[in-house]
Amino acid sequence: MPAEQHQPTAAPVNKRRLQTFTALRHRDFRLLWIGLVISALRTWMQIIAQSLLVLRLTHGSAFALGTVSLAQAVAFFVFALVGGSIADRVDKRRLLLITQSISALLALLLAILTVTGTIQVWMIVILAFLSGTVLSFDQPTRAALIPALVPRNELMNAISLQSLVFNGASAVGPALGGLTIGPAYATSMAT
Repeated sequence: MPAEQHQPTAAPVNKRRLQTFTALRHRDFRLLWIGLVISALRTWMQIIAQSLLVLRLTHGSAFALGTVSLAQAVAFFVFALVGGSIADRVDKRRLLLITQSISALLALLLAILTVTGTIQVWMIVILAFLSGTVLSFDQPTRAALIPALVPRNELMNAISLQSLVFNGASAVGPALGGLTIGPAYATSMAT
């Protein structure tokens, strides 16, 4: 077969691959998406770090670990409807700035308490609850912001890309957390 006959089939395949990322052509959505990648990975890495910290502090207590996870999940479920309602009524960009700033402050507080040796399990439970509360405002706000950043015909693509980040981060974030924190955790358990 002549080469000319193969090229028309190759072009649509390449075009379809590029269409997977069409919403990223829009600068504001691209910035939101990159921020989401960083935020989602950080969240999963922090969950792994706080889980390992709980296990270290309690000498492997599954109950304590479950309590921390439950605190974060309960906060998310309790405040998710409120977070979604507020996200629809306020300046979404400002609310995202607030939620991300609070998340960073909570992570910093966890780090300071850990480094100074004053951290206790009850503090981690409270911080996990507060983190879950912040997420219950952050995630609906991101979802509500997307329609303002992309044209209607690319909305499904943008939502798919957001879903890709959430699913990808839930796989990659814990692995990165384990790789970065694991050696320090193993050393602390040996002493």
